[in-house]
Amino acid sequence: MNKQQKALLSARDDASYILEPLIVNGSSTGPMRLAKCVERILRASLTDQGLPVSPRTGVKLRGTTLEAEAQRIAAKLIERRGLPAAVAA
Repeated sequence: MNKQQKALLSARDDASYILEPLIVNGSSTGPMRLAKCVERILRASLTDQGLPVSPRTGVKLRGTTLEAEAQRIAAKLIERRGLPAAVAA
C-alpha cells in the first residue's frame, strides 16, 4: 500500500467518523451536499498527512479525483446508514 492509499484510507475513516452521527441523527443533508462535506474533510485530512497540495487545485491524487472519492464515500455512508426520513421523502 503506497502513501496515497494509506492517506485515503485514513481520510475515509475521518469522514465516516465525523459525518455518520449527523446522518444517524437525521441531518437534512442531501447526497450532493453530503459529498461536498466529505470533500472538505478529505481535503483537510489528506493535507494533514502530507500529500502534495497546490493552492490552485488542492490535493493532487493519482488515478482518481478528490470529487470522485468524496462522492463514492458519501454514497457508502448513505448506503450504510440510509438517508434521513426528511431527505428521503
